[in-house]
Amino acid sequence: MYNGHARILNAGVEPMALNADSVRERKMTTVMITPDENGHMKAMWRQTPTYFESCAMRAMIKESGEESYFKKTAKSFPGEVTLEHAKISNLTEMELPLSVEYEFAAQEDAKADVLYFNPMFSEAYKSNPFKSADRTYPVEMPCVMDESYVLSIMAPEGYVVDELPKSVRVKYGDDEGLFEYLTAEIPTGVQMRCRIKLNRATFEPDEYDELRGFFDMIVKKQAEQIVLKKKKSS
Repeated sequence: MYNGHARILNAGVEPMALNADSVRERKMTTVMITPDENGHMKAMWRQTPTYFESCAMRAMIKESGEESYFKKTAKSFPGEVTLEHAKISNLTEMELPLSVEYEFAAQEDAKADVLYFNPMFSEAYKSNPFKSADRTYPVEMPCVMDESYVLSIMAPEGYVVDELPKSVRVKYGDDEGLFEYLTAEIPTGVQMRCRIKLNRATFEPDEYDELRGFFDMIVKKQAEQIVLKKKKSS
């Protein structure tokens, strides 16, 4: 929560306003999945978290270390996942967001007849953050959000796309936000982009139903799967 009016502790003691709508946070995640020579699907993960997330991650790493952070990250994925070549940049650059990179083996066997992917992995909203059916007080998020997620899947040789989530683009309110979930089949496999953007962080009680419904839609869409199927030999 923000207190509104404040003053900067400098020679002029300058006034400033602190409110959630003035804090704009951007998060970017890119994932590339390719088959390796051993018949497994390998994924390369790159993420730039928001400034707030970066602050929380720095505190966690200072207390427990990078190894503990990456163990916790691995547990956020479905099934048994081992992270490799993991690194974090900008740990000591406090004014910059962190940059996180690692590789992991997807659970899908690149030699199976059918391959299933939840394209959002650990970044999907598993449940609606707004649980209550009714709300009496305003909603104040920590900041204005803008989350982007880009995925590229290179299909193993001999596979075709069997199921692909339909693309959707939904506006929130009167150009106050949007949800994009865009998919495309390309000659080498699949490309997908998801974006959640809200241009304000504070919502009145009479806007709660619309906000809750917006995130209900996001949860359902992000649960959809991509399915690759082995071509039948002629």
